[in-house]
Amino acid sequence: MNHYLNVLRKYVVFEGRSERAEYWYYVLFNIIFFIILRIIENVIGDEKNILSIFYGLVTFLPGIAVIVRRLHDINKKSSMVFLVFIPIIGTIWILILMCKDGTKGENKYGADPKNRDQSTNVLQNNSAIENKEKQNYVPWIIIGLSILISLYFFINKGTVNQIETIEDIFWKTQKLQLNNKAINLNNQQNIWQTFTSTTDKFSILMPSIPTFNSINTKDKSKVLTQTMNNYISVKNGSIFSVSRFVFDKKINIDNKNVDSKLNELLNKYLNDSGDVLVSSSFNYYNNYRTLDFVSQNNDFGFNARLIWVDQTPYFLVNSYPKKDFSPTNYLNFINSFQLK
Repeated sequence: MNHYLNVLRKYVVFEGRSERAEYWYYVLFNIIFFIILRIIENVIGDEKNILSIFYGLVTFLPGIAVIVRRLHDINKKSSMVFLVFIPIIGTIWILILMCKDGTKGENKYGADPKNRDQSTNVLQNNSAIENKEKQNYVPWIIIGLSILISLYFFINKGTVNQIETIEDIFWKTQKLQLNNKAINLNNQQNIWQTFTSTTDKFSILMPSIPTFNSINTKDKSKVLTQTMNNYISVKNGSIFSVSRFVFDKKINIDNKNVDSKLNELLNKYLNDSGDVLVSSSFNYYNNYRTLDFVSQNNDFGFNARLIWVDQTPYFLVNSYPKKDFSPTNYLNFINSFQLK
């Protein structure tokens, strides 16, 4: 650990020499810390490997610096450090150089980091040779461990990726099948079909079988009681409804007064709903007088048609979230209206 910390202390020191043990223990602890960081990243779900990338950036410069000092230790030029950037061959060459013991005694790059003197006696030399032979195994052991660890993670990663790929294919298949079922179900549920009301004597295309409700109210004069029969169908957040106004007494309205009566119904609708009128126009549909209009509030838009038929008005409305208006669906809806 002291060798590792010593390299960090000499963060960008490219002068002097470093012994073999200093370099290889630095490599060993780097591998250990990288493994720990990868385990942490897997636990916390860090797919971008931010921790290990940050650690790699922090230790990059001291790693280059210790390689330079090791080259000095074996009496090589610091420019040989660029070998590390040559794929495979350069890396292997550097590894071999890093395994070599440094020159004994002082050289042109500085003092011997092992404090060996060239004038030592034969006994000391023999002892140094024995120590050298013993120490020669250290870098090779570290290299071997590094290769084994790298192979383990490479193989393991490949297996994990293969499992994930199979799992992805499985889930994609499941999702595709579910989507197809959903589309088929959606198509079955949203097939427009003709709805016929024998009570209110009309037929119309609707996206689903409508629900029915009936409301009784007094008109403005409080003389007539009107019943409003409502048929409501829903498609993807949009509402399609047909309403028929049925009066308890017969009212006599000639063609000249139909427009005013339709306008009266429109104003009553706007007052009751609080909607803002966007546009309106009188038209004819199958020889019946109609009032088409568009209104809106904060959340919804409304396209509607009032049809006056033999003293009885019909009210066709398509309400929708403002961004989801379908002109095609609306036209299919109102243009399919038929009296029975």
